[in-house]
Amino acid sequence: MDTTAPFPLDWHAWRAEWDAWRQAHADRLKSTVYKFHGRNFMTDEVLGVWHVNGRNVELSAVYFGVKDPVRYIGITFGTAAGCDRPEAPLVASFAELEHELGLD
Repeated sequence: MDTTAPFPLDWHAWRAEWDAWRQAHADRLKSTVYKFHGRNFMTDEVLGVWHVNGRNVELSAVYFGVKDPVRYIGITFGTAAGCDRPEAPLVASFAELEHELGLD
């Protein structure tokens, strides 16, 4: 898998790549019972919540556009983790996701 390529638009291809990426990084994505309050209405699906590099993060699948669609993963950093990142970045590739999570 080319981690710098944009996420696939086809749902089945996207899920296969997401599942493969998640399994490949399972040792660094620690399950957590931390709950994010509220509901992100921009997301199509919450992928999960993990404790990564000392921070609680919620990852969400986002699909924008009709004419020129693009798939993203939205990252929400938990404030309870003492995070200094109030923004919730959108990433368009696994390389960008790894960079934002500090996995690169």
